[in-house]
Amino acid sequence: MDYNYYSDIDSRLLLAQLSVFQVEVLTEILNGSLAIAVSDLVETLETSSEEVLAALEVLLPTKLFQHDGKVIQVDKEKRKFYEYQIQKFDDDFAPDIDYILRGLKRVPIQVLPNWYAIPKTTDDIFASIVEKYFQTPKQYQRHLEELVFDDPIPLAMMRDVYAAEDFVITADALREKYSLPKDQFEAYLLLLEFNFACYLRYAKVGNMWKEVVTPLHEWKELLCFQRDTKPSVVPVRQVCPLHHGGDFAFILDINHLLRFLDEQPLKSDEILQAWTPSLAHKGDEIALTYIDSLVERLLQLRLAEVKEGFLCVTALSQAWLRRTPQDQAASLYRLPNGTYGRFAEKNLRSIEKELRRVACSGWITFDDFCKGMSEPLGEAEPVTLRQKGRRRSYVFPTYLAADIEFVRENITQRFFQAGIVALGSYEGVLCFTVTSYGRLSLGE
Repeated sequence: MDYNYYSDIDSRLLLAQLSVFQVEVLTEILNGSLAIAVSDLVETLETSSEEVLAALEVLLPTKLFQHDGKVIQVDKEKRKFYEYQIQKFDDDFAPDIDYILRGLKRVPIQVLPNWYAIPKTTDDIFASIVEKYFQTPKQYQRHLEELVFDDPIPLAMMRDVYAAEDFVITADALREKYSLPKDQFEAYLLLLEFNFACYLRYAKVGNMWKEVVTPLHEWKELLCFQRDTKPSVVPVRQVCPLHHGGDFAFILDINHLLRFLDEQPLKSDEILQAWTPSLAHKGDEIALTYIDSLVERLLQLRLAEVKEGFLCVTALSQAWLRRTPQDQAASLYRLPNGTYGRFAEKNLRSIEKELRRVACSGWITFDDFCKGMSEPLGEAEPVTLRQKGRRRSYVFPTYLAADIEFVRENITQRFFQAGIVALGSYEGVLCFTVTSYGRLSLGE
């Protein structure tokens, strides 16, 4: 057997039934010397010797100590084990990565490369575990998604934890849901802990301690960030669309303008007077800017050309008009869209990932959308695990004004023109929604 997990289960079963006072006694024993007078415990806890002796009898199965009614003799090795376990009763306890690594040090070190996918020749097993499983949220999420057990219940328990309010659920609720005896529950939870999925802590309820289950602390912080920055949905009736024409407003305008130019070539500055785009809120300045973007795309696609100052359709225009809006959208999306400057092509992929995050959210404001962003842009670094004070934490990118403007430009131009988003206004601010075609093209 790689590890004596039966001992862990026995200690969990015992700790789970301790009262608040019994945990206080246990804490004093762990904080004291290897030889403690019972009278000293009575004085420190300001109680009677009968209460202390009764608590000691409950704690005897821990094998942490022996006593003769007057002096408590503490086992040094057992004290190390329970010093680790007692943390779970602290109000500010968080099962973080450092706590996990301290726990793994209780496992024979030669076993760890067999348990985890790390090189057996590594110089630092614990650093390798962090690098393999926790260094980025994507690595950790991939690990969770790839977890497989012979019994489906542990994974079902994990999903319940992640679906619970504030990502915390009581052990009683899980045991009742899956009809589990206490020892089987503890075995499943130990399995989840050694697989970095969920962790046990204790919450004070009246005069007793109750077991609760939570995610890894660093992951819980990230989940809370995602929950708290989830954009508020804008009421559809209060949205003022910026364009008529549905999901493919820009493409419909390109097609309408092509047909119009096929019958009547125009100079660029004549289009506004002769042809009306799908703008919901017209104004000469807005309309001219919009028409300029239409003309730019026609020229890039070689659907139109300028002859003697007039914009005329080319022979490619008829083949274009026979294509589906979806095919036309894909062609538009692949077109160059100005200069990237300090941004790379990969930053478009970052915006795509952010749009997937809100693909099913309905109408949302652009500002709300930006609050929940975590993908790297420009010089911003990806979310990664870093030391912050005494604890590690996933650190999110810090965006510059230019980063946000890059996102705005691409959403209002590239992604809108390709039919991936529809644009609107809500209380005077920009809002958008991912279209049905957008959800499909983004993989949602």
